[in-house]
Formats: sequence, structure tokens, C-alpha cells
Amino acid sequence: MIPFVNFTARVEGHPSDALSRRYEIRGFPTLMILDASGKKVATPDGRDIASFSATIASLEALDSLRARKDAGEVGLEASILLARLQLGSIDFKQAAKQRKALVKPKKFESSQWEADLVEIDALLFNLKLADMFQNAGRDPDKQAELGEKLYVMAKNGRFASGPMTYQYWSQVMLVAKKKKDVKVYEAGYNALHAMFKDNPRAKKVLAEMKAELDAMR
Repeated sequence: MIPFVNFTARVEGHPSDALSRRYEIRGFPTLMILDASGKKVATPDGRDIASFSATIASLEALDSLRARKDAGEVGLEASILLARLQLGSIDFKQAAKQRKALVKPKKFESSQWEADLVEIDALLFNLKLADMFQNAGRDPDKQAELGEKLYVMAKNGRFASGPMTYQYWSQVMLVAKKKKDVKVYEAGYNALHAMFKDNPRAKKVLAEMKAELDAMR
């Protein structure tokens, strides 16, 4: 396994630009782990030793799941897909296809299967959102169209989680404010407050959001 690949910047025409396109690099710097064939197997959550160590441990756990499956143990397909999603080694289209193909084995009573599906669906939704943001880019019209789509998702109770939370709600709350939708705006404020309430740098922004929410009521 190639330990780590670090994409720090994109330069048109540079040899590394082909690698950026191959691995669909969306931001810089980007860290990933490749196997000996050059296939991406993981994307570390951070750039410190603890993050790298956790990623290696997760890869080892995935190898263990695959070994158990190869040995004949049933009902591990959902856990394997979840592990790959958590590691960032599978894209949205591939993961969605595999999710659709998942069928719980007959007479398989493990509650882990259902729990894995809940997490898989949440991660798939985040991947879908990431693609939507990528496609919208910085085009004002596309950004406005994206905001409307996300607002409808929020109205229907489909919310982002984890690292997509801020990006998602920032767009949704702009639309909710224009539409004077207190319920959706409040849902966004509550989600962001829960995530950033202990961050001193977010105190001012959260206070402004709270003031806007009070004014809308």
C-alpha cells in the first residue's frame, strides 16, 4: 500500500493535474491512501498522526470484515459498504448502486444490519449533497437553484449530517429567510447551534442567526 498521497494545489498542464481529475479532487490540500495498484482506499479525516492511525485501524477492520465474508459468514455486506463509505473509498454512484442491491439474508436477525442501513443512507445523502454543491459551483443562478432544492429537502425532513451540516443549512436558511419560513430557519439554527455552540469563533454568527430568527417570529 502507498502510505499517503497529498494533493496540495492544482496547476493546469502539470502532470499532477491528471491525477486530480482521476481522483476527482475537489479541494486542496487533499490527502488519500492508495493501494499498490493506485486505487483509492481511504481519505483520512484529518492531517495529524491520530487521524492517520484511526484510518489505518479502519482499513484493518474492513479487511477483517472481508475475510469473514470470504470465510462464509453471512450478513456482512451492509457493514462492508458502510466501512467503505466511512473511509471515503467509494463514490456516490457506486455506493448508491450497492445500497440498492443490498438484501438482508433470510432468517438473519442481527440488528446491526438495520443500524448499518441507517448510517449508509445518511452518508449517501451527504455524498449526493456534495455532488450537488460541486455541480453548482460559483454560478449565482445555479447557486439559487441549489438553494431552492435544498430548501425543499429540508421541508421534507431530509437533513445533512456531519461535515455537510454547515454548507447545507447555510443555503437552506437563506431561502427560508426569504420565504419567512420560521420553522425551517429555526431547524437550521438549532442544528448549527448544536454543532458550533462551543466554538468561540462561531459566537457572533450564531447570535446574528438568533436575532434574525427572533425577528421572523
